[in-house]
Amino acid sequence: MLSVSVGDFGNVTNIGLGVEVIVNYPVNDKLVGTGAIGYLYHLEKNNATYSAIPIMVGAKYYFVPGVFAGAELGLHRWSGEVDTGFFGTVSSSSTELTITPQIGYEPGKVAITYQYVISGDFSYVAARVSFPVWSK
Repeated sequence: MLSVSVGDFGNVTNIGLGVEVIVNYPVNDKLVGTGAIGYLYHLEKNNATYSAIPIMVGAKYYFVPGVFAGAELGLHRWSGEVDTGFFGTVSSSSTELTITPQIGYEPGKVAITYQYVISGDFSYVAARVSFPVWSK
């Protein structure tokens, strides 16, 4: 996953890189339940780093074969560190309710998904290429 922070979060973070394990569970020909867990690390900017562990569940709906829209709901466990120099490193963490609208294209066993992630005060857009590990 490649992410770019937006809003105020974009002022204090750099791009993010991450990995996820995604499970798909087809409900019918057009509707698929999803589950995902991952790790996201935002590269250092202004002596600060942020990381998150997202745990999400959701669904995606296929309008035509290979083209879908969906949403996920879940939690992001955020951790951040800032090197203040003289006073050392300050760290904090929080768990935030997260909603993620998304659109994507799935040409076979790979999915390309674009997401807008809203997680408390932390928001980012992400592009992910995934290879679902399990499907019904």
